[in-house]
Amino acid sequence: MNACALTARRLGAALALWSAVAGVQAQADEASAASIQQQRAQLARERAQVQAHYAALEQACRDRFFVNFCLREVVTPRREALARLRQQEIQMEEAERRKRQAEALARVAEKSATQPAAEPSAR
Repeated sequence: MNACALTARRLGAALALWSAVAGVQAQADEASAASIQQQRAQLARERAQVQAHYAALEQACRDRFFVNFCLREVVTPRREALARLRQQEIQMEEAERRKRQAEALARVAEKSATQPAAEPSAR
């Protein structure tokens, strides 16, 4: 078997393996996308609960004589709770960015693998 046929056979095997991996990856990506949507929905629900809770506390403060003191006592825990939620969002967005970057690199690798190698120029 000559070197060209051996290279073509290896390339064919690599492409077959790549397509199998891509199929499994596509299924994992669909599950991952659903999971990300669920996480986003959960964070939105938690944010709404925090907002509603602290809005009720602020309203209760407005019924008191020392309104400003009470409001200051409510603002700090609210800010901390929202900051924790924001950190979770940032981590999730970072994971999404890394995933998109890996997908882009995989597309580039796939594209370069399917394009024929350029013939070296004779000088």
